[in-house]
Amino acid sequence: MSIFVEDLIASAKLRSFAPFSQSTFDTEKALIIANEEMLLKLVKDIFSTREDFFLTSKDVSLVGGVGSVTIPKRSIGGTFKSLWYTENGIVKHRISLGTEEDFEDYSGQTGTPEKFLLEGDEVVLLPTPATTTGAVRFRYYAKPNLLVSTEDCARITGVTSAGGTTTLDVNTDLSGDLSVGSRVDFLSAVSPFLLWADDVTITAISSTQIEVATADIDNAAGTVEPQVGDYICPTGYANIPMLPYEFHPVLAQMMAVRMLAGLGDLNKWNAAKLELKEVREEGMGLIKNRVETEPRRIKPGRNGLVSTFSKR
Repeated sequence: MSIFVEDLIASAKLRSFAPFSQSTFDTEKALIIANEEMLLKLVKDIFSTREDFFLTSKDVSLVGGVGSVTIPKRSIGGTFKSLWYTENGIVKHRISLGTEEDFEDYSGQTGTPEKFLLEGDEVVLLPTPATTTGAVRFRYYAKPNLLVSTEDCARITGVTSAGGTTTLDVNTDLSGDLSVGSRVDFLSAVSPFLLWADDVTITAISSTQIEVATADIDNAAGTVEPQVGDYICPTGYANIPMLPYEFHPVLAQMMAVRMLAGLGDLNKWNAAKLELKEVREEGMGLIKNRVETEPRRIKPGRNGLVSTFSKR
């Protein structure tokens, strides 16, 4: 199955019949087109059809005396769906949006956050956390990572955990661009190609291995989530479009339309736009009903025989 950005670019060029040798559409420029079409158009399409498609969560630890936290930088439009107070990973209560009057009422108070206000890209907690315990959990819509060439990422070929550290064998030497303290993302190689973990700090790196803290990449059961075949990429980037595989052809067609517009071929451009409309509608149809709200039931007919399937 072709899933990488190189396959995406090749598909876009084939769909547009753009000359492969033309410098206008080299890999770097094709990636710019792909990122713009994905983030400005395709993500918007998916979000408007099924907004919870990009819904995820992130816990931000509280610090005593610090009254604000930053909205996750990956959130679409710097927005979030809800905010919760948690302790040891357990949700205690929802933190509600306050008013300017609340800002005055809670002034100078410390305790467990009950309300919040927005200031730029930060959330002001009311009252200010009294101690360095607990966390706030953002439920927000995360945008896909920007696309980069596969040579800028590394495929995981082995995973070993011991003493709180996980060592990952990799097939690509990233030590020239990354070092101890650099941050990376762990990308699943299975559709819809989402992140196992993001902003993970490298604790050691060589030409064939990358080490990180196990706590940064395991789940609640203590199981390391990245697997052999998944990818490690510089944080904020991915070598596979972070969309269900069925949307990869849609993105390729969007790129083809842009390429043909650049070439000035109106006939092919119009034909490509018609094709885009069709594949776009097909893609949106796949996510309109992600879960059926009611199962189909067997309806008994006369003489006890099954006559048809129907909803209750």
